[in-house]
Amino acid sequence: IRTMRTLLLCLGIWSSTVTAFQFMKNWKLPSRSKANAEKALRERFGDKKLVVLTSADSELGQKTVQSLLDTGNYHVIGGVSCKENLDSSLKNEGFTPLVCNLNSFDSVREFCAEVEGFRLSKPLDHLVCHAPLSGGD
Repeated sequence: IRTMRTLLLCLGIWSSTVTAFQFMKNWKLPSRSKANAEKALRERFGDKKLVVLTSADSELGQKTVQSLLDTGNYHVIGGVSCKENLDSSLKNEGFTPLVCNLNSFDSVREFCAEVEGFRLSKPLDHLVCHAPLSGGD
């Protein structure tokens, strides 16, 4: 009887201990790939917020980009129709021009895919949809 009581007591303690740690069953240890991804994010963006700006090569777009960069708080991804038309002052590490023709759905899709790949896992903080108005009849 004494052995039976001891056995039942041990089983009771063991089962309550196992039950007490059930909340930990889905915990995962941090992986190296996640640490490497976070390191890549820090190297690319630092602690800057991420902004996507369309028509960044227009006069107003370039002034907007320059204003954002002057604060030192933003990394700007700019949709441009032609990288060659950019003001030379915008060619720095805080600005990433990507070709985007807003008159073409295919170009817009490619731009979105490039932004998705470039930003890694960093969320977009701001989206500035700036497109010059074209006159029509």
